[in-house]
Amino acid sequence: MKIIELLPLNYIRFMDANSFRGDFWSARKIENSYLISIKEKSSLKDALTDFIISQKITTGKIVGVGSIKDVLLRFKNPGTKKHFNVKFNAKNMTANISGSVCNIDESPILELNVTFDEEHHAMAGDLLDAKILNKGEFFLHPLNTQVIYFNNDNDRFLS
Repeated sequence: MKIIELLPLNYIRFMDANSFRGDFWSARKIENSYLISIKEKSSLKDALTDFIISQKITTGKIVGVGSIKDVLLRFKNPGTKKHFNVKFNAKNMTANISGSVCNIDESPILELNVTFDEEHHAMAGDLLDAKILNKGEFFLHPLNTQVIYFNNDNDRFLS
């Protein structure tokens, strides 16, 4: 069993680690998982998508935390079953960002949910995108499996 000290990403010490860098992120691989740090002012969705493509990840589970702004969420009206988007411009601290990675037609798909503080009220929804403030750190656990994805019209896709 490897021991990891809980310190900022650039201070983490462990054995057998591989480091990677992209334009918007830096990452370390620990066994079969990645610890990803997204650079300040980067688009969360663009940075994670770039990382996933660079590492050729087709399916996985992702969780993270960080400070975000310009948050774009998607909600569904239960009465009309129609989706609508809401943008939050304030700077927000997240409680949780989690979701999945799958691949449809050779393109990575990120399905993310977020819970964050908006003027002392908890907000949650489907995260379309956000900008990173200070830092955002994520654990990505690739899965060696096939994912079945259902879109809003109940069409089935396999990755």
